[in-house]
Amino acid sequence: MQDTACETSLQLQQDAHAQRQEWRFERSGWATIALLVAAALVGLFGDGPIAHAVRRSGAATLEYDRTVRYGTSASLTLSLPPAIGGDTMATVSLDRAFLDDVDVEHIVPEPVETRASSTLVEYHFRRVDARAPLRVEFAVKGTRVGARHARVGTSQGPIVIRQFVLP
Repeated sequence: MQDTACETSLQLQQDAHAQRQEWRFERSGWATIALLVAAALVGLFGDGPIAHAVRRSGAATLEYDRTVRYGTSASLTLSLPPAIGGDTMATVSLDRAFLDDVDVEHIVPEPVETRASSTLVEYHFRRVDARAPLRVEFAVKGTRVGARHARVGTSQGPIVIRQFVLP
């Protein structure tokens, strides 16, 4: 018997240029996925090291979340220094543009008076002890997706914050 080798040959059309483009596209996809995972780990989409921020103006401090989700409650916590000269009243203002983008769910402590103008809303708080710092928390819920800016006015000067509301 004679030994015969069966040879099969596939005729494949190869397009090196198209193959390189496909590889480039695949690599860019993997890079995009890696960037999204890294962004999520550092807090760009919620909790993480860069998700929370603290801004100061003079002795006033404002704590807030840089990134919040649409329809969920977020807080702005303002700490004001003790009153100068024993004044028991403190005034905090928020710009109207920010308040148009949020629903204020509650404010702790409750303001004793609220005054509104075309550009801002002033909240007046009575201090229990003029020698102690005053801590005010605004619980707000975003009503619009996207970037928003707020200017919080205090006796120590304005504090400007930037937030991004995710869907």
